[in-house]
Amino acid sequence: NSIKDIPAIHEQMVVVTTPFKESTTGTLRIYDRNADGTWVDSGERIDVNVGRKGLSWSVDNGDLLDSEKVNGRRKVEGDGTGPIGLFTIEGGFGLKNNNAIESQLADYGAVSGDTLPYRQIIPGSQWVSTAENYNQWIDNGNHNYAVRENLHSIARSGPYEYGLVLGYNGADMFDGRTASNYPPGQAQYKGGSAIFGHVWKGPGVPTAGCTAMSRENMIHVMATLQRSQNPLWLQIPESELSNLEGLRFQRRS
Repeated sequence: NSIKDIPAIHEQMVVVTTPFKESTTGTLRIYDRNADGTWVDSGERIDVNVGRKGLSWSVDNGDLLDSEKVNGRRKVEGDGTGPIGLFTIEGGFGLKNNNAIESQLADYGAVSGDTLPYRQIIPGSQWVSTAENYNQWIDNGNHNYAVRENLHSIARSGPYEYGLVLGYNGADMFDGRTASNYPPGQAQYKGGSAIFGHVWKGPGVPTAGCTAMSRENMIHVMATLQRSQNPLWLQIPESELSNLEGLRFQRRS
């Protein structure tokens, strides 16, 4: 297992680890990149919940994760696992409008004008997973899509009040545009969709495949990540991380 050369434009990384593939809880850390290429631990530890069946390998290894010898199952739609891989972070979402979220994130220490791209959830916002529109955010479209998530309903009930879209399997949250420096790519049908970071339902309560944390921590993570740093999201069990070559982590001195 190895990480391909990560372009120097990426200077922040969210790292989510679980003890084992089957684990449903884990820890989120945020790293900053040094000039020498090492990733420095911010020192924070955030508790997270992952899929009810743990983690499984991304359908395509993740955007930047190169693994020629993947052991174990690949993620498929509805399997209850989160994806193992290294992904872009396409942007944030939530119920607040752009001005309101900017103001709130500033209260949490966000750098003015340097927060991640953001899209407001409105009535009619849907995440669609049909063959024709797989893994896409669509506003005010056909409400009879056979497979969809009602983003507005889920946001109003709590989990999607705040969140991040991971660039997994061609995720498209901006109508064909991508917030990262990588195109969304062609989604693999039934390879898994709607993979987010979002607010949890409670400590230890697993998800359908997303990574969830407390509301306070979700807002904090959104405020900490900077658009100019082109942050990435690495998600992997510790049992696999120990075998991963090409990443150099160190604690902040």
